[in-house]
Amino acid sequence: MNLIQLDLNLLKVLYVLLQTGSTGQTARRLAITPSAVSHALGRLREALNDPLFRREGNQQIPTPFACTLKEKLVPLFVSLNEELFGEDENEKRTFRVVIPPAINTLLTPVLANKGSIIRPRCNAYRLNVGLGGMICWKIKST
Repeated sequence: MNLIQLDLNLLKVLYVLLQTGSTGQTARRLAITPSAVSHALGRLREALNDPLFRREGNQQIPTPFACTLKEKLVPLFVSLNEELFGEDENEKRTFRVVIPPAINTLLTPVLANKGSIIRPRCNAYRLNVGLGGMICWKIKST
């Protein structure tokens, strides 16, 4: 199988499931049934030859392979969304940037500088996240 043969709607389900960790929440966000989410996940598991998630209580925990896919899907979906649907220059936005600690000191000043050029009225708040030591910045336009 290759990308042309893969139903790209399955990637949308995977993207949302990686964000929510819940079949039910994914179904609500996509306006489909939990059964449809489970069916899509089954098709993805078969196509990608990986279980993708394991259940722990009510949560779906991603496999290491699913985590590597998340690293690639998030920027792809964000950039496609911005390209296709754009944004209003005056619209207030809040977004998060997750940075590995090793490059935080190098990348943060660059992001802050570029952010202030693009959107002069931005506030950044550092949030500590226990996700493998990653550092999360919440950036809010005013």
